Amino acid sequence: MYKYLVKNGTAIAMIAGTVISILFLVFAVLGLKSAGYESGTDLTTVDTTNLSAFNFGLYTTFLLIIIAVIAFLISSIVDIFVNIKTSKKMVFALIGIVILFVIFYSMGKFDTGGSWDVLNRDNHITEGVSKFVSAGVMTTFVLTILAAIALVYAEVVNMFR
Repeated sequence: MYKYLVKNGTAIAMIAGTVISILFLVFAVLGLKSAGYESGTDLTTVDTTNLSAFNFGLYTTFLLIIIAVIAFLISSIVDIFVNIKTSKKMVFALIGIVILFVIFYSMGKFDTGGSWDVLNRDNHITEGVSKFVSAGVMTTFVLTILAAIALVYAEVVNMFR
């Protein structure tokens, strides 16, 4: 199966993507026509709360994302156990990211008072949610800076080779 997918995987993905895209367009156009809209209707000016013409595309996207995440997790776990020596760097990097996230989570603060109280109440933001989002943003920021530094370092090293 692996060799078959290596050889034909790209073609299969392209065909599947094309078929899904064509099906989405057919369902969207037919759904819009059955709801009484023409192709030139500006959907931003009408009430579209009961419009289900785009559901196929949304549900297909969600399904493909779930399948991709599951396939990624399974292949990553299998690769860790098959290639233990080469997977050490990845495992240590993941542990480092988790530690960084936990540090930022513990440092996060929950802003209150004045307009913050209204925003927190209206958007159902609890202290845990606020700290979680802050930790995610800060972790992403640090990883982006580290990636930029690694990119510059690699280019400088390659210049002198």
